[in-house]
Amino acid sequence: MDRAVVTTDLGRFELAAGERGLCSAVLLADDAPAGCQAAAATSPRLAEAVDWLQAYAAGDRRPFAGALDPGGSEFQRRVWQRLMELPFGARATYGEIAASLGAPGAARAVGAAAAANPLAVFIPCHRLVGARGSLGGYAWGKERKRALLSHEGAAGAGRLPLG
Repeated sequence: MDRAVVTTDLGRFELAAGERGLCSAVLLADDAPAGCQAAAATSPRLAEAVDWLQAYAAGDRRPFAGALDPGGSEFQRRVWQRLMELPFGARATYGEIAASLGAPGAARAVGAAAAANPLAVFIPCHRLVGARGSLGGYAWGKERKRALLSHEGAAGAGRLPLG
């Protein structure tokens, strides 16, 4: 397992990649001790993730095209895949994601899947909002969620209907 800590304007991220792809991207607390630096990334998969994260923080709107290995249940992987289909700057409600998966009553399960997301920003669960447009929860805090949405220009954007 290769690891790196990447510092961006959006926060410090600890990334981990194995042979099958990026498996962890965690937003670190502001006072967390520094680990490896991004320059220490030795695997091509991790280097690709570091490069994408730095570009994303600089405003690049391309989705990550590298290999991801988040684990999770079949339902979680379906939710995460749907979240990766949301364009940069778009938002969707938990209920919209559930309905798009053919499970219209599963908004809470979508929220639980988002909370279990091991790949912050790479799987953009920060793009999920409550039914009335509220921020809802976020594993790394609402202020970081608000900052990510603002970074993407989504602060005043409408929700994205999913078909």
